[in-house]
Amino acid sequence: MREKFKKHAILLILLAIGLTAFLRGLIFLDPDFGWHIREGQLIMQKGIQMTDPFSYSMPSFHFIDHEWLANIFISLTYKYFGIYFLSFIFSVIFVLSLFVSIPDKFKNYSFFPLILAGIVILNFSGIRTQVITWLFLSILLKVVLDDKLWGKWRFFLPLIFLPWVNLHGGFALGIVVLSLVFVAKFVQNRKFEYDSLLIIFFSILFTFVNPYGPRIWQEIWMQISDNSLRWRISEWVPGVFYLDVAFLFLLSLSFIFIFKYRKKFKLWEVIIYLLLLLMSLSSLRHIPLWTLTSIFVTSKAFFFFSEDIKKDKISIRRYHKVKIILAVIMIGLFLFEGGLSISSANSMSEKKYYPVSAIAYLKKQKINGNVFSTYDWGGYLIW
Repeated sequence: MREKFKKHAILLILLAIGLTAFLRGLIFLDPDFGWHIREGQLIMQKGIQMTDPFSYSMPSFHFIDHEWLANIFISLTYKYFGIYFLSFIFSVIFVLSLFVSIPDKFKNYSFFPLILAGIVILNFSGIRTQVITWLFLSILLKVVLDDKLWGKWRFFLPLIFLPWVNLHGGFALGIVVLSLVFVAKFVQNRKFEYDSLLIIFFSILFTFVNPYGPRIWQEIWMQISDNSLRWRISEWVPGVFYLDVAFLFLLSLSFIFIFKYRKKFKLWEVIIYLLLLLMSLSSLRHIPLWTLTSIFVTSKAFFFFSEDIKKDKISIRRYHKVKIILAVIMIGLFLFEGGLSISSANSMSEKKYYPVSAIAYLKKQKINGNVFSTYDWGGYLIW
């Protein structure tokens, strides 16, 4: 009975998070949304763009669109099905990312990590190509962190890089994760795994299957090494400045429990967790990636904790009381932060944030050609 209740509770959480993400997607107009629409149209009309088609000051700038396939998808979906269906698709991808991140062996201990993770990532959700990377990373981690799935599906992992490299630049993180697992396994087991090396080789090879070939890695390196991004674009700002209750709650909870049971974790589990945490602290946009990883490791830590307290009946009773209190707190936190997320999305809606009157003026004056604008409004003007 209790297991059935937990299963229904998790499904209810995912449904609530998905609905909130859907509403947020309808309201929140991402600065890149218009760019995705127009870039997708251009690709279908003229083919892959090799120079920046929208730049006012640098029209001949060599341009690598690592989201070209996602741009076509967004453009076509918006054209034929509209914003409602597009928001639905991206909210489903978001929910699937959370669902896939639930560890099979420790799913009965994933309630609190899951709801906290959902709350944290809600603030980053919307019709955004980053959401696609969330799902691919979740699938990759699902296989990498589960011994049973690794043994069964590891040779199929290179295949996920074929679509990933053409949908979003986050594919590079997938290669880093695979490489770290390979190194960590060698360090911990003192055994060289040739099959893992083969998987990494083909995964990297498949990233070359894109319109730009190996040059796509040049674009990834340019973005990683450009320190100016961290101060000029709000999403690239270091995560150490991100003061969100759910994020701090999850960070504290996961870190304490993982540290307590650090000897019971595999080396690569801890390394992946710490790597993505450091990435999150260096840039806000990476917080969802760490959050998805934390679902697995925190659920596993909760399992170790529950096994410890089973030895004491008094501790078990206290544990169940604390769980009820925490559940109430989590639900309240979800309602609060979910409402806050919708409210913040409203401040970035078309009418409240973007220069609607300027668009009307430009159309009235019949001004054509590229327009010089700020980054925040650029995608909207392009659209």
